[in-house]
Amino acid sequence: MSRLLIPNTCQVPNVLLDEVIPKLRSAPVRVLLAIIRLTYGWGKTSDQISLSQLAKKTGLTRRAVIKGIRALGDLVIIRHGAKGKGVNQYSLNINISTGSLLSNSWGSSEQPFPSEQPDTSEQKCTRVVNQRSPFQTHISKPSRSRSKAADVFFPIIEGIVRRLNELSGKSYRPGSKTIVKNLLARLKDGASEEDCLAVVEDRWQRWGNDPKMAEHFNPVTLFRPANFEKYLTEAKTDSAGNQDQDPEWRKRTFVNA
Repeated sequence: MSRLLIPNTCQVPNVLLDEVIPKLRSAPVRVLLAIIRLTYGWGKTSDQISLSQLAKKTGLTRRAVIKGIRALGDLVIIRHGAKGKGVNQYSLNINISTGSLLSNSWGSSEQPFPSEQPDTSEQKCTRVVNQRSPFQTHISKPSRSRSKAADVFFPIIEGIVRRLNELSGKSYRPGSKTIVKNLLARLKDGASEEDCLAVVEDRWQRWGNDPKMAEHFNPVTLFRPANFEKYLTEAKTDSAGNQDQDPEWRKRTFVNA
């Protein structure tokens, strides 16, 4: 007889099970439980967890994981990894206010995730469409003036631009046509979210410590057609050897700014 279901030591705060989880859709619930398993489940209050780990633990795509994290808002504390490398550190926000934690409006403004079917078990009139959850962080809404293609890719664009801003300290807007024109074109051409993030991470590693080169770390330059394929190829190769042999390799990287 299997003994795998004998209760063991992964603790979940009762209030989450009783008050919060019933008000969440499935993707944020999976992400929340995965974070708890990887922290409290191993006797830790926080841990460095990659998006790949969360995707594997939850069975969600990376895109759905990112949305799930955002939906949890203030319930989870995120400490970002070192610029250009490292992974984020996650922990439950044990100092969250009781009012926010027990709010009846928790999760009411959340939209269905791509991997989920719309919930038809409740009447639409019971949903408070415009009410913002106290845990839900600000998520830019697609502009009405953008094309349908831009709206389809908007969640991916938003994640890529957010990472670029985290690394550079800038505040590029994912809703700006000028800023994301090249990025949208690369996605429409078949580039994946992982390809674009690889270029962002790799270019920052190469340019981040060089003030002159760091000026070119922007969505316009990174995703320009003449640059993107070159940057992506270099991102997929091991540049450590070249850096050791030639300390000036960063400065000679071609930028069509």
